[in-house]
Amino acid sequence: MRTCGLGSRASPATPCLDDLYTVWQESGIDAIRRMCAERPSEFVRAVISLVPRQVKLETESPFSDWSDAELRHLLTVLRENLVQEPAGSSGSEDQEAIGPQPPLLLPAREVA
Repeated sequence: MRTCGLGSRASPATPCLDDLYTVWQESGIDAIRRMCAERPSEFVRAVISLVPRQVKLETESPFSDWSDAELRHLLTVLRENLVQEPAGSSGSEDQEAIGPQPPLLLPAREVA
């Protein structure tokens, strides 16, 4: 096996990483199972060392840049446009008689 020479300008790390990958493909899963069975505390320590210390979750909502007032107005419009079916009616007969409904149009958002 070649020497890694990490940090050395004379010998690049790529051949070392290639060798490590080859050995991993040959016996990586067996080594993990053996370590888990024979040295469980070291196994757990190794696994934990691979987990990031802080996980930053970023979710982008289509409403993330809306103000509270805009969101309240949207909720008001949605509540006003909710269709409530009469008690005891499945609504399917009424829907067939009425025909397809136009899509709900939300108020235009004022861009400041």
